[in-house]
Amino acid sequence: MGKGVPRPRPYRFVAVSIYSLATGVLFSIFWAMIIGDAGYGSLFLITTLALAGKIRKASPQLFGLLFTTSVCTIIWGAASGNWFAWSAFNEETSIYKKE
Repeated sequence: MGKGVPRPRPYRFVAVSIYSLATGVLFSIFWAMIIGDAGYGSLFLITTLALAGKIRKASPQLFGLLFTTSVCTIIWGAASGNWFAWSAFNEETSIYKKE
């Protein structure tokens, strides 16, 4: 006699949103490293918030990504000491220079 109809293998669910979240966070950190200036990050943030208030039809994911990249840029720029292309750790122009 035959074995009958074979059973399909169990379906393994992969949470794609976890990979999307990781990709968004890594992209935001990479973006912050490229821009690397807290002053410009703050301008990006102000522009993002202004546009989010004016443009209601745009995707909330777009403004979420722009907000995340702006905040990461501010954090990275502040950690590296860069504000509008002025470095706090530059020996010539720094407030921390040795005398």
